[in-house]
Amino acid sequence: MAWSSDILVASQHVNSFGDYSRFYLDTYYSYNRDGDTVYYKLKLNFYYMNTYKYGGSGTYGWNIGATTKFNGSGESSYQYFTSGGTWSSGANQKTKIGTTKEYSYSITNTTGTGTVQCGVYVNNTDKWSFDNPGWYYYNLAIPPLNTATLDLNGQLDGTNTGSIEGYGTVNVTVGGVNKGQGVADYYASHTINSSYVIDAITPLKGHTYNGPASGSDALSGTLNGNKNVRLSFTTNTYTIYYDANGGTYSGSSTSYKYNASGTVSLSSTLPTKSYASFSGWRYENTTYPAGGSFPANKAMDVTVVAVWSPVVPTNIKVNCLTRTVNSLAMQVTYNAIEVTNIKLYYKRSQDDNYNYVEIDPTVNMVILNNLDMDTNYDFYAEVTNAAGTGSSLD
Repeated sequence: MAWSSDILVASQHVNSFGDYSRFYLDTYYSYNRDGDTVYYKLKLNFYYMNTYKYGGSGTYGWNIGATTKFNGSGESSYQYFTSGGTWSSGANQKTKIGTTKEYSYSITNTTGTGTVQCGVYVNNTDKWSFDNPGWYYYNLAIPPLNTATLDLNGQLDGTNTGSIEGYGTVNVTVGGVNKGQGVADYYASHTINSSYVIDAITPLKGHTYNGPASGSDALSGTLNGNKNVRLSFTTNTYTIYYDANGGTYSGSSTSYKYNASGTVSLSSTLPTKSYASFSGWRYENTTYPAGGSFPANKAMDVTVVAVWSPVVPTNIKVNCLTRTVNSLAMQVTYNAIEVTNIKLYYKRSQDDNYNYVEIDPTVNMVILNNLDMDTNYDFYAEVTNAAGTGSSLD
């Protein structure tokens, strides 16, 4: 609603000097309304009219107060509103005769009915003695309520927020017209008594919609006044599980709340595995250290898998399993994981050079044929994995 035109409340005779000069107080006001808030502008004009040319210079006739009625002395005149609003200008602002002053004022009114009372106090001063000093009261009309606001707000994990930005979206329809689709914030004034609907409420990744918050206006209805719709959401909690991948893990799982840009600390408990060293916890294509930061934006339960690095094979032994007329069934044992290659070296004791045969790590046994069983043989083995090669000679 635009500002109204200036409305003359009263033109009052407050002083005269015989038949020559008369002093008047003219009071005007205009108003505007924005939803529940009513704005006023008050104009006061204190002036004199005389039938003879009067040479007195302009003197103070009145001034403006804040919110309290005041009967002062000297050149003091105060105005006030009884509804408890606030003036935009402070107290004790004086004006000279013949000068118009304007002041702004606002109140909250949800009904669009009634009046608000304004008063101006005119004092006797050291120079002027008024015929009619005292209070001059006026009733100013309150404009009708012709608009109402629809305000979308949120509540996340019990804390109120000004929107649902970052955790939800909605569709907004007012008067049958789509006013916003997939929006997280909405605030607008509409014609009073328009219909409204807030629907298609969609929680974003990692969140759950719980319904309207306590004290919220309904999700649909009539804008017969300002409506504050507050939607309640919670941040989801998920679990990180630990797969020791053939080792042993004695720690606990980790709970975390979804956070689009945050992290959660992984367990600092180290898993163990024989003949291997722990290299970290792997998820998808990334390995994270124990106790390290893990992204909290997965929005689901996840399992991290232990990554093991082999140590160089140790405690390598060559064993004879069986013996025949001219063959031996040989086995190599060791302490290692992820073995890629085993070589068994052998020669007659009197020879200088060794022969060797490769043993399949998955079988770990080989049969040596065509041996001279009347001769002593020397054996040793080498076992290789990603960490290096160990020998039974070590």
